Amino acid sequence: MPHVSIVIPTYNGKQMLLDCLDSLSTQSFSDFEVVVVDGASDDGSREAVSNRFPEARWIALEKNGGFSVAVNAGIRASRGDYILLLNNDTTVANDFVEKMFKAIASDDLIGSVDAKRLRMENPRLIDCMGLQLNKWGHAFQIGHLEEDRGQWDEPREIFGVSGGAAIYRKELFDDIGLFDESLESYFEDVDIAYRARWAGWKSVNAPDAIVLHKGGGTSGKMPAKRAFLVHRNMIGYRVKNAPAKKLIGYLLNRLLGDLYWFLAFVKNRKWNQLILLVKIRWAVLKLIPAWLSARKEIMGNKRVGADQIIKWFDAPGLPACAYQGLPHIDNSNH
Repeated sequence: MPHVSIVIPTYNGKQMLLDCLDSLSTQSFSDFEVVVVDGASDDGSREAVSNRFPEARWIALEKNGGFSVAVNAGIRASRGDYILLLNNDTTVANDFVEKMFKAIASDDLIGSVDAKRLRMENPRLIDCMGLQLNKWGHAFQIGHLEEDRGQWDEPREIFGVSGGAAIYRKELFDDIGLFDESLESYFEDVDIAYRARWAGWKSVNAPDAIVLHKGGGTSGKMPAKRAFLVHRNMIGYRVKNAPAKKLIGYLLNRLLGDLYWFLAFVKNRKWNQLILLVKIRWAVLKLIPAWLSARKEIMGNKRVGADQIIKWFDAPGLPACAYQGLPHIDNSNH
């Protein structure tokens, strides 16, 4: 059995996927398998991968159900003791898998490790070095869009890992469960990070494990579907996981924020954004019972006190990040 299973979710990204697999074909560490999970692509991805990388295992889903559904299918099919999740729009250095494996195998309490992710279009810019929380418990990416001057090159413990290029112990998933499929995509890795922390697992980063990430735009605009998931899930992972006194403060702040945005959208006649805001909050209300049930289970099984979670809120030595509210929504792309 391989030590590492690399799970790559994909949907209509043939060339990016082939580039990703190309970078995995020259690794210094060879004790791994590749599991590609396809969300019903129709761009010839399966045929292309079969021809060039016949050793890759292919899992075909009936439809594109989002990140959580795809990676869960890959994790269930994996045979390794460690699960390395990798976005299809990445390419990795030839010692990437080796560095990630060594980092997570160095301590039995380490449940996950994040890589040093750089922007593919400009590798001098950092994409992500792990997850940190602000004072409201909102997760953001350490170093995002900073110029890489070596300022994050010292390995450190972090709150959690971003699922786009991270390795997990399979034992961690056996312990706390898989990704929450009710969240679909966006912040499902933050939910896992919270749950792992409550269960006593540690996360670190491995700055010497280099990955290039293409990713999306950085203009602040986003399609309505993505905005819906992002702003719904921002509430979901907190309702499930945030320490009670932090959760109460956040929800009060969120109610005031919603009132502000509601009045602003009405005043400026931004009806599309107003409708989206109402849809998001209605979706939240429908999911609240399931999220509260999950919270009861998480808190019932926790192994650490709330102080061990709260210490990560605006942790010293890391940059603060303010919650930005609802962005401008690009309704031309759903």
